[in-house]
Amino acid sequence: DDMYIAIILIDSDTGSVINAFQKSINDSLSTSDLELASAVSIYPNPATDKFNIAFDASNANYAITVTDMLGRTVLAQQHKNLSGNNTIEISTNQFSAGQYIVTIATGNASYSKRLVISK
Repeated sequence: DDMYIAIILIDSDTGSVINAFQKSINDSLSTSDLELASAVSIYPNPATDKFNIAFDASNANYAITVTDMLGRTVLAQQHKNLSGNNTIEISTNQFSAGQYIVTIATGNASYSKRLVISK
């Protein structure tokens, strides 16, 4: 059986659908996803002028993506050949106040967390 997560953004004034997103959830969570999740910390949350992503890297390439609640990419960074303890500081200057999804990915593992930016 196919299983999906559906997210629908509805305008509370007009009742019209602003945006919709559907994602298949047939794949189970991998051990790599769980290991990455336990190794990542995003702080402070909520953030004002900057936030940090701290993680233990294992000599790999990492992609960091920040998306808004409409699924638009606000920030995308590539970090190559990282190993050991890493802390990446990201300025919130280009972000409006609101909620975002921060995703860190490497190889076949990824981890996402909600981040609130208040200004």
